[in-house]
Amino acid sequence: MTFIQLFIEKALVGGWQPADRDFRIIGFYERHFEYQLQSVLQGRSSAIQMMVYEAVLLNPKVWQAVGKVEQWYEGHYGPEWLHHMHKMIDALAEGHTLEAYVQSVLANLIPKRPKTISRRPLILVNISPAPADQIVTQRDG
Repeated sequence: MTFIQLFIEKALVGGWQPADRDFRIIGFYERHFEYQLQSVLQGRSSAIQMMVYEAVLLNPKVWQAVGKVEQWYEGHYGPEWLHHMHKMIDALAEGHTLEAYVQSVLANLIPKRPKTISRRPLILVNISPAPADQIVTQRDG
């Protein structure tokens, strides 16, 4: 899976849709993805649609949806999604590929990790064959 495909999947999770009604993804391909709208007539299927990745990445609603999933901030100078979209245009003007730019955006995302109480690893020790609620835990060190 390419970084652009991963980015589009994040946009879908964030609520972006390629059309104004329900659809299903048929597949991701080298330069586009295909989807099929749910038919308004029961028992009839609608035509398969395609959308090239460039068209997706030029859509502000896609960037907003990814920003929603990644919890990008609303800053003093505007939303973070808009900053990333402007940087994409700059990267293209400098000769970079869309794939390389999207990879850099996704690589810079900081994974959301829960706060830890101790930096020492937690070791689970099962002393005897006992139910899971009786497993003893202890801190290493």
